[in-house]
Amino acid sequence: MFEKLHLACLTFALAAVAPQAFAEDSAVWAALAAGGKVVVMRHASAPGPEQGHEGDPPGFRIGDCATQRNLSVFGREQAVKLGDEFRAHGVTFQKVMASPWCRAKDTANLMNLGPVEATPLLRNMGEHEGGAGAVNRGLGGSGPMMRRLHWVIGNWKGPGNLLMVSHGRTVAMLVWNPRTVSPQQGSPIVLEPMPGNKPKPFYEMGSLPGGSR
Repeated sequence: MFEKLHLACLTFALAAVAPQAFAEDSAVWAALAAGGKVVVMRHASAPGPEQGHEGDPPGFRIGDCATQRNLSVFGREQAVKLGDEFRAHGVTFQKVMASPWCRAKDTANLMNLGPVEATPLLRNMGEHEGGAGAVNRGLGGSGPMMRRLHWVIGNWKGPGNLLMVSHGRTVAMLVWNPRTVSPQQGSPIVLEPMPGNKPKPFYEMGSLPGGSR
């Protein structure tokens, strides 16, 4: 009797939550279709986190994809599906920016939402070791990088949206704080620019499903 009652309560709870979640997704999609928003996301699925680390191989070189962590077959499919999903919802992007790391550039290119501008502003700033760490040290500290990114987001007006494809720890620091757990790979976070807002010049509207196996 208790098990049946528990199952009934669980079913009722799920039924109550699902429409709310769907409605929230619908509101975010509608806001994106209207334009003037910023989408920040970690690159699509790349082998590494499931092996207990997020970093790059010791021999990392910024211009050589063979020395880096790269998208898996699933990650490439995930990126294509994400682009299809944005188009299916009538979402257009006026500008697409990506980290110069190959897995971020490849994600943005496979989404096929516009020409991709590779920028060190979206680099994998969590890297401190090996070749990737050397690249970061050569590009300066995270403080100026975050201030510049906040300025770009806060001053985005559209009419289309801005897409930024980066890395887990960079996205966490940008949207939340440095000690936050990295977001899921390929999961877009939607921001509404709010110039002058403190401490960050945007409002986090929500996140969208990044696709799953």
